[in-house]
Amino acid sequence: MYYRCYICHKPPRGFCWLDPNRFQSSENRRASFKRFCSKTCQDIHYQLHRKGVDVNSVSPAHPCSRDISASRHVTDLEQKAAESVLAPLADYVMAVGMEKDLGSYSKDEIIGLVDTVLESYHCTLQELYKDEVPF
Repeated sequence: MYYRCYICHKPPRGFCWLDPNRFQSSENRRASFKRFCSKTCQDIHYQLHRKGVDVNSVSPAHPCSRDISASRHVTDLEQKAAESVLAPLADYVMAVGMEKDLGSYSKDEIIGLVDTVLESYHCTLQELYKDEVPF
């Protein structure tokens, strides 16, 4: 089985979380088990969990909605992080070439595009949440 960080979807590195509610069935407790790539992502999950926000809940009616806040519960900081990706994404597209459409990108260019977006989002999200982490 292949697992990903519950927050940023990077490979996990030993940080985990399990709902401590002892009155749940063992099946529900197993379902609450989350893996994380870092203490920062674990802390982000904890803060969101305390606020009642499920990070990866997606509306089944609109899984590919263009409006990010319509498809899942998005905090203001997550929305800011998503918007902050636009500048690095534009820089990358400019470096590849504006005349080139997405369908003609090579595999390496697509991987670079995805890496640019994910890295920018992840770093911005960690920077925005650093003041909300309790320790």
